[in-house]
Amino acid sequence: MRKVQVAQGICLAFIVYCFAGQFVGIGLANSSKSKCGTFVLMGAARVRLRRRKRYSAWERADAESGGIYSENVRSLVQEYPTLTPMELRVAAMVKAMLPSWRIGELLCISEKSVENYRVKIRRKTGCCDRRLNSHLARV
Repeated sequence: MRKVQVAQGICLAFIVYCFAGQFVGIGLANSSKSKCGTFVLMGAARVRLRRRKRYSAWERADAESGGIYSENVRSLVQEYPTLTPMELRVAAMVKAMLPSWRIGELLCISEKSVENYRVKIRRKTGCCDRRLNSHLARV
């Protein structure tokens, strides 16, 4: 950790962030904001940390389901190879009949993000009927 003194007595420190024992990025700590300081990840490091948290949330949710979500992903990947990994995760949970708010809670994303993923999944799978989960259940 390297501390740098700047104007008006604010003490800044550069911090190397790690998540699950792996390097995430370099951030900036500003100790003048609160007792413990506020930490701001810089640029792409923030995105990498969010992705790792989301992936660990997926693993936790899959373990709680007994592997049902993983089985759904495997069947969906064979039928729809154009879906992204996040779309596959959301589709697997939709196929398991989970509502959007619950999917968002499990994957650590907002309900609006889940709704956006559902629209993309609908477009890529060619789902015309009103119920996406019934369309995916046929796979």
